[in-house]
Amino acid sequence: MSQYLLQPIIEEYLSELKSKIEYVFYAKALSSLVKDRLRIEANLKEASIDIEKEIYKSLIAEVNILISRYWNLQFNLLNGRTNYDVVDALGALMILDIKQAKNVLYHASIYSNNSRQISFQTLLDDLMIIHNKKVVIPCLNKRLQNGNFEISFIEKETIEKDLHETHFKGHDYTPEYTLKHGTINNYYEIGKRLLRFLKHFDWGITKKDLLILYITLTQISKEKTTPLEIDLVRDRINGIFLTNKGSNRKFCVLLALSRNYITSMIDLQKSLSEYFTQGTGLSSSTLRTYLSDGFSLKDNIEKYEDEVKYICKI
Repeated sequence: MSQYLLQPIIEEYLSELKSKIEYVFYAKALSSLVKDRLRIEANLKEASIDIEKEIYKSLIAEVNILISRYWNLQFNLLNGRTNYDVVDALGALMILDIKQAKNVLYHASIYSNNSRQISFQTLLDDLMIIHNKKVVIPCLNKRLQNGNFEISFIEKETIEKDLHETHFKGHDYTPEYTLKHGTINNYYEIGKRLLRFLKHFDWGITKKDLLILYITLTQISKEKTTPLEIDLVRDRINGIFLTNKGSNRKFCVLLALSRNYITSMIDLQKSLSEYFTQGTGLSSSTLRTYLSDGFSLKDNIEKYEDEVKYICKI
């Protein structure tokens, strides 16, 4: 079929589609467009006549153009925000990777404000579609080489579980005691040893996690991270000491073996004791006991020195 004959069909379809998404927020428009694309793609698979196939392919191409347009609008809107609301959170969930999306949800107070969470869930229901007999929200966070978006899905149950299980404080973790500048005189060597130590217990710990730890303790360059990342890293690092017996004493040995890179052990003790939570065995008194000159320090080093040196490649 010639383009001349196809054009009226395409124009009629586009007119109806555009009128349907003209006055809705971007995330809702994207959900509608994805739903249409999936429907047309299903029709294309079932089509047996060449004319039908040609029509469906042309319609899919037009829908992809609209998806790209509304994706850009949603992305630019999020990129220009300094404060996020419920609608922003919905858009983020559809176009950003899950880590970035959760950061937006955090800043929009979806996790910490019951009223906002209810509004979020109510509007979220309007974005849901049925795919393979499951209730899902379509996601467009991967652009293919041809410029079109790959469609992925998050099940409604997964989102509801995340909302139920995520209990972040809703504000920045701001320590009362801030690690002083110059307390550590060789961050490279300390960081290298600490990364090896933490990875021994949790292979998923990364250099970025250490950077976030540094930012949290010093409160320097906070713009390089987010409250959500700070909470996640703090929970993860505390989890190592909560679940690995003796790891607290080995950590104290690591610090003792790194004295040459620490100008004030007292300053470091104060900062770390606030960072670590109850049950980790790294309270102010414990740190003082195992890092002060005396029997406890000597006994601890004799017991764990070889193991810590092996783990940290000292």
